[in-house]
Amino acid sequence: MRLICLGLLASLLFSQCKQEGATISFEIEVESEAPLLMGIMMDEAFDIDTFYVDANNRIQIDLNESELKKVNFIYEKTKINPFINNGDKLHVLIKKGDAGLEVIYKGDNAAINNYKVEREQVVDYSLIREIYADDKATLPFSDVEAGIDAMHTQWLERLKSLKGADKKFVSDEESYLKYYFAYIKSVYPWYMSRQTGKALDADSDFNSFMAGLEEDTAHESVEMYYQVFDQKVRLRLNLEETNKNLGDSVYIVELNTIDHLIQSQKLKNRMLSNSISSYLSWGINGLLEETYARYLQLCSDESMKQRVQSLYENAIKLQPGQPAPDFDMYTQGGDKVMLSDLKGKYVYFDVWATWCGPCKAEIPYLAKVVEALKDKNNIEIISISVDSDHEAWVKMIEEDQPQWKQFIVKDAFNSSLTKQYNISGIPQFVLIDPDGNIIDVQAKRPSHPELLPLLKSY
Repeated sequence: MRLICLGLLASLLFSQCKQEGATISFEIEVESEAPLLMGIMMDEAFDIDTFYVDANNRIQIDLNESELKKVNFIYEKTKINPFINNGDKLHVLIKKGDAGLEVIYKGDNAAINNYKVEREQVVDYSLIREIYADDKATLPFSDVEAGIDAMHTQWLERLKSLKGADKKFVSDEESYLKYYFAYIKSVYPWYMSRQTGKALDADSDFNSFMAGLEEDTAHESVEMYYQVFDQKVRLRLNLEETNKNLGDSVYIVELNTIDHLIQSQKLKNRMLSNSISSYLSWGINGLLEETYARYLQLCSDESMKQRVQSLYENAIKLQPGQPAPDFDMYTQGGDKVMLSDLKGKYVYFDVWATWCGPCKAEIPYLAKVVEALKDKNNIEIISISVDSDHEAWVKMIEEDQPQWKQFIVKDAFNSSLTKQYNISGIPQFVLIDPDGNIIDVQAKRPSHPELLPLLKSY
């Protein structure tokens, strides 16, 4: 008995000391100095880390158990979203292929991940353009639906062919496929109307399909489930806007439409909060107080309301003519500069990051704007990075040698800049007057043809 107890104690101690998490290694057979970016979702924002290959073109990353379902990677423009279970050792080979980079998995759950690669290459938003290309969008909904159902069946059969696959993965994937293909059906009227000029609700079979969509709370965590019912709301809203001029009340109507159409309070809360968050970040109009008040009446999730309250309080401070919220930023050498230090000039600032493709696409246009304004001494153009990897930022500006001032903020998307200016996505461009007051927190991008004439007019 004593030996048994000691053995049990040893077993318990071993289980308590056992390391939790997983290891993922990368082998990159590509002649490129591009880093591997790792993003982990933390409090609704991504924490970004940057990795470079060693002398053997390899990278090894140990993940905590809590990170396994939140992590994804990007190499160049290739997204890598592995399925990883606790204790897995997964190897990822990245190499040149005929149509770009190929990603091949080996090790634990390799079959599942290689299936995911295949599915993500085919079953994505580009498939929608293929299904509704040119004259295909003029077909009646019943014909389009039959083709979509056939694709759905093919992918279900492909999923079932995975022998010994993780049961939860299979169940989650079945839900994803169900609502992905329902989503493809739900966007039918936008393409049909554009090609034919008919009303969005012209096809009775489509109307029956949308009317038959029923909520199923068991699938609320599936992203495509949300997208399907979001389309239901978008369609109703568009029909509302077509029939009457909503003006500044459009966002209040959107909140009311969500309340009317969506039954699940959990889904309703999420839709309401996403709608008002977009409004407070991108579309503020003359009914700010009324729109926010209606949201508070309809949403029952106190944690969501608390986050939205912060956006609302910031939005009030971000109206044209309000003092621009001050924040600290840093030069390549580490010198601290405050936005308020630039008072006396118009300030046009660009919020960006080295890992952001759309941000980098604006850089050549910004360079042309800077060159065109080089003789105007009353305008200061600056770029502010929200990179978490300081070295990646330094490396890029040393290579590109931009001819305008470069700064970086500490704490990336948790910085004073992003919090005070309600920045949830980049690039974002802000224009401030010489008195330090806001002109526009959603200023035109450098690629917009109206930006340069506007800046020249000052």
